[in-house]
Amino acid sequence: MSKQKIISGNVWNALHDTTTEYLRIDGGPSNWQDFPNIGEADTTFFAVAGTLKSLRLILLNAAGDPTAPPTGKTFVFTTRKNGSDTLQTATIGSGETEAQDLTNDVSIAAGDRLLIGCAPTGGAGPNRYAIFSYEFVPTVDGESVYFNAGGPWLRLEAAGYASLVGACSNPHVYALADVRQYVAAPGKIKDLRLFLSNNPGTGVEGWRLTLYLNGSPTALTITISGAGTSGSNTSDEITVATGDLVAWHITPLNSPTNSVNAGFGFAFDPDDNAESLFVGGWQSALNTGATAYHGLHSNTRAWDTAEKNVWQLAQHLATSTLYVEVSVAPGAGKSWVFTVMKNGCPTTVKVTISGTATTGSNLVDRVAFADDDYISMRAVPSGTPAAANARWGLVQVAGVVIQPYEALTRVTGIRHIYRPGMLRMQVMMGDVSNTIEIAEAAVRAELVQPEQPVPPIRLPSEEVARQEERRLEGELSRLRQSLEEGVIEPPPIFTPGGARRTEVGLLEQMSLIWLPMRLSPVKLVREERRDISPIGFLSRLSQVRLVREERGETFGSEVIERIRKSPIIRFFGGLFGGS
Repeated sequence: MSKQKIISGNVWNALHDTTTEYLRIDGGPSNWQDFPNIGEADTTFFAVAGTLKSLRLILLNAAGDPTAPPTGKTFVFTTRKNGSDTLQTATIGSGETEAQDLTNDVSIAAGDRLLIGCAPTGGAGPNRYAIFSYEFVPTVDGESVYFNAGGPWLRLEAAGYASLVGACSNPHVYALADVRQYVAAPGKIKDLRLFLSNNPGTGVEGWRLTLYLNGSPTALTITISGAGTSGSNTSDEITVATGDLVAWHITPLNSPTNSVNAGFGFAFDPDDNAESLFVGGWQSALNTGATAYHGLHSNTRAWDTAEKNVWQLAQHLATSTLYVEVSVAPGAGKSWVFTVMKNGCPTTVKVTISGTATTGSNLVDRVAFADDDYISMRAVPSGTPAAANARWGLVQVAGVVIQPYEALTRVTGIRHIYRPGMLRMQVMMGDVSNTIEIAEAAVRAELVQPEQPVPPIRLPSEEVARQEERRLEGELSRLRQSLEEGVIEPPPIFTPGGARRTEVGLLEQMSLIWLPMRLSPVKLVREERRDISPIGFLSRLSQVRLVREERGETFGSEVIERIRKSPIIRFFGGLFGGS
């Protein structure tokens, strides 16, 4: 059974330190509220059956740093279904900043309504904020769930539009171009369920909710009239393709007597059962003068210059296939750069929109997340682009196995990369802890694992590929010359019987990967996809920026000079004798 949706919640209003409050399990649009201020329309409506698992939470302070409750105090978080607490609960006590419930699952039937509640013990501490996530496993393999809620839908106003997920507040205010969102994977949108906080009125007075696809109405629609407060459409399924733009159209019928709040949910059935959707963005304006951040999954917060204010919590997943649209083109010589962020660091999943363009996409790059990674979207303006809002879509694959080369420590920046037949370390700003242990573990694995092909590393453009080729040719030339200057015997650090620790410097540790019989000749393979497949450690050495742990010293240009003096040189004779 596929793990089909990581649901992340974050609304940046503080938890109450004495009163139990509730929130949608995907965060907004409401803040944490107590009963009766939070109504049924503020819950998350599950369109299809499944199981809600793996509740994970982190408690933060106003600065966005993990923080614990005062001594002897606790916050108890409980999943609530159809008005009753479930057994799924996680407690954060004094001295603790996070909690999980990985044991108790919540069985979900189609149409169930869920909230998360937070019960503090008296004086559990002001200015505490919670970010959390769940995993949803569908009964029917492949189906994933999405939510929308808000209000009011005003009886005296005209029809209007709401975003696919997030909030449907005041639809009469918004044009279609302000709210439509991207679908990043092909499949079907189906199983629509709608709940109103009040009946529309009498007789033919009513409200209609319709899915719009690329600017046109579809058959996926619900009408609630008279004394009704709920409805569903489980028969019409709308086929969508990668890159389609979708939104909801909300229409008052025959001047309904009552204004209402609304909540609804729907399902997505992908062509590939492993995929689900991240759908993000809202009507809030981008910051044209400064870098700003937003939750990766849609919520109702404005763009914020403090990233920690919009962090959402990931579980094991990977995301790719980024589409972005801005409502107004940036203008000549101006641009926006949108980047998926991981633990405060930019990833390769990014899109630039410039000049007269209003859309952009990145169908190549992918980023993997581990449990409790922080995720967000960053927007960087250049040249004061025209005022606009933005929406985006990505593919999500939940439950993926995170490879060591995809791990990025929080706040940090060392990425340790290992594949059989190759060890690479790339450093991106931050600490470089456990360098020796990782090198040793990699070599142990190398000694017992057969060589396997290394998947190509996809580069963003042919120009980058040419630059990489020129740089590698320079490295090879210098290293060939070093072979003519003499060789040294390698240190007996690692043996087939196991590895032992040594207290040599970081660069020497890198040189201990002396398994040239496993390192294939360096080959650059240019494919139609503009891929480069560098096989072997040294082929990527020019990209490495080594950070010396004890002093935080960065050195890049002298890497080759240090390598020339290392014992590994002798063993690369066979490497350069190849093609």
